[in-house]
Amino acid sequence: MPAGGADLQGLFTVGQSIAPQTATATITGSGIDFRDCGPEVTAAECIGVNPGNDTTLDTTLQESQDDGVLDAYVAITGAAFTQVVGDTENQVTCRTFYNRAERYVRALMTVGGTSPTAIVCVLLACRKVAF
Repeated sequence: MPAGGADLQGLFTVGQSIAPQTATATITGSGIDFRDCGPEVTAAECIGVNPGNDTTLDTTLQESQDDGVLDAYVAITGAAFTQVVGDTENQVTCRTFYNRAERYVRALMTVGGTSPTAIVCVLLACRKVAF
C-alpha cells in the first residue's frame, strides 16, 4: 500500500455519469465502461440546491453491453435510489447494487414537479477484478 493510503484509482474504475448541472427535466447520463470489474456498482447521488417544494428526483441505473450502439440500455433490476421529494438539499446518498451483468452502466434521473429545478450529479464506481 502506498505511504499515503490505498491506491483507490488502481483498485476501482470511477466515472461521472451525470455531470454537475441544474436539472429541470430527465437526464440520461453517460455510460461508464466497467469491463474489468466485478458485478457490484456503487453509485453516489449528489443533490445540491433543490428549492422546489414539489420537485421529485428518481435515479435508476441502466446497463448495456456496447454503450447503446446495438444493445440498448435497460434498467438494472433493483438498482434505484429512494425518491427525493421536496426541498431536500445538500445531500449525498451512496448505494451499492450487486447485479450488474453488462459492460457499460449509466444513470438515469427523472425530474418531476410543477417547476422542477435542482443541482445534481451522479458518480459510479466498480471494483476492478482484472488488472
